[in-house]
Amino acid sequence: MKFILMFLVLLSITGNALSAEDAPGWHVNGSYRLRYEHLSNSFRPNVTGDDELLPARLLLSLKAVGKRLYGEIELEDSRAWLDDSDTPLGTDDVNTAEPLQAYLGWRQPLSNESKLLVRAGRFTMDIGSRRFVARNRFRNTLNAYTGIHTTLDRPNGSFTFFYTL
Repeated sequence: MKFILMFLVLLSITGNALSAEDAPGWHVNGSYRLRYEHLSNSFRPNVTGDDELLPARLLLSLKAVGKRLYGEIELEDSRAWLDDSDTPLGTDDVNTAEPLQAYLGWRQPLSNESKLLVRAGRFTMDIGSRRFVARNRFRNTLNAYTGIHTTLDRPNGSFTFFYTL
């Protein structure tokens, strides 16, 4: 929670230090997904009977977007109900109250057709049409990375560089 408060203070201080046209616009977004899953005739060995699960995922996002500076805080709360002692639950199903994303970014135009984007902190990403690295869509919890992500957009292609922990 301290990290989130420090992030908000940093964004507002930076927004006040920039000119009026660079001051951030704030965007709030969220979603809630509830899904019922039922499995009969389990494929796992030594398991008899049916199994059911009611997983839920809540995502809340606060974004600040300025002319050059941008940032986001996104919280994830993934829970599951209707499970019993035989239900195999793991971190792909349940992760309560997790700060999913908290990053600051900088957008720098290099020419009329080229720009450089740099973001640092904790973030999710999609790379290679989601074939290499992807923000999960079906699973109840999402993968996030801590590091730096840089994209150079040019007319003849886009180049992505990242370092994550």
